[in-house]
Amino acid sequence: MNLLERLLHAVLNRLFERRDIVIDGKLYLRRWYLRGRGTGRQWFLHNIRLPDAGRSWHDHPWGFRTRVLWGGYTENVLRPNACLRCPEPHTHVRTLLAGDRSEVSSRFTHRIDTVRGSTYTLVRAGTARRIWGFWVPDAGVPAGVRWVDWRTYLGLPPDAPDFLEDRVVVSPPQWW
Repeated sequence: MNLLERLLHAVLNRLFERRDIVIDGKLYLRRWYLRGRGTGRQWFLHNIRLPDAGRSWHDHPWGFRTRVLWGGYTENVLRPNACLRCPEPHTHVRTLLAGDRSEVSSRFTHRIDTVRGSTYTLVRAGTARRIWGFWVPDAGVPAGVRWVDWRTYLGLPPDAPDFLEDRVVVSPPQWW
């Protein structure tokens, strides 16, 4: 990190709660909670440091909108109902650069393949609607992939707690 980026992180760390996601001892992603954590109007600032190298495609607990503020990334997107053993393309690649926007549902499944330097994105996420997870290769199923919840994929116990922003909110029934 250069001096300007260290200064930016110092200011953000004083102003906002943050979560660091570390993979194999390296900072993968830093998330600052700007507003509304755990609500239907969550705002995050992400600093994406590393690609999802060696990891399977993943989805999210909530739909979200994102705008790349600095840097960029290339992602491999798994098409809905993809058949990995079929001859037609089951994925497509897209690159998002500074200024680009994207809006996706919680079922959007992707893997970040490359990151252009230290990338910053502004994310507006909705309410968590589902448990998130990974799509792993499995020759024993018709599509060639199967969904695995994040706890199982990461080798955590089944009762490992969700982060506040990932907790699935079930609305109470309306009686009127």
